[in-house]
Amino acid sequence: MKKRIFGLLLSLCLVMALVPNLAMADGDTVTVSFDMKDHGTGAPVNQTIPKGTPAVEPEDPVPLPEEKFYFGYWTYIRNYFVTRWDFSNNVNDDMTLSALWFPWET
Repeated sequence: MKKRIFGLLLSLCLVMALVPNLAMADGDTVTVSFDMKDHGTGAPVNQTIPKGTPAVEPEDPVPLPEEKFYFGYWTYIRNYFVTRWDFSNNVNDDMTLSALWFPWET
């Protein structure tokens, strides 16, 4: 009896471990990439996430001192409109977020 219960539990664990991987294989993931716009360091790595879920907000990139710019926020450009990206939004398609940099005022 103990062997049968153990076998059922092991089978259930295997199924639970494989189900997310099967969903990912069906193309139910999207990729969020980050464009630094040729400034700063510390570019975030691309994120592959389940479709319909929010991306994780990365740490702000670090500006280089000689550039005299500071990081503002991540933007999304669609149909020539630039909007500040809200990381609570769900992502349904592959997308690229662009860094918006502001010049230091002297």
